[in-house]
Amino acid sequence: METDYFNLRIKTLVTDAGLESFFPPHHIAAQCQAARQTFEQERLAGCDVTLSLERAENVLMETLQVPLALSSALKGLLERDFPEHPELLFPPHFSELLRRTAPCLTHDNRRQDATATGIVVEYIESVLPA
Repeated sequence: METDYFNLRIKTLVTDAGLESFFPPHHIAAQCQAARQTFEQERLAGCDVTLSLERAENVLMETLQVPLALSSALKGLLERDFPEHPELLFPPHFSELLRRTAPCLTHDNRRQDATATGIVVEYIESVLPA
């Protein structure tokens, strides 16, 4: 029963945070599995349910911090430089662009920003109808 409650709580957290719009399902599943393992280990160690849930949720959010930061950077780039293509902010485009631009978005400088912009332009030219 505790595991069912945990699964419901994590699913609610993922949905409320809108993570499904930013990350592919396999990525979210892997992060949820890490959180689930933390929850189970905490419970086996004798921690109460509330504390175990809190620690598991923290694990989930910590593992998603870097991808969330990258998503935020990409969202900013798309909103600033490509306002005529709002569809890029949604699946399937956003997750694909995130995958392609992530290495560029890890550095905060003009050259990396220009590289990410070039990747987005190439994506638009190859995927979106003219």
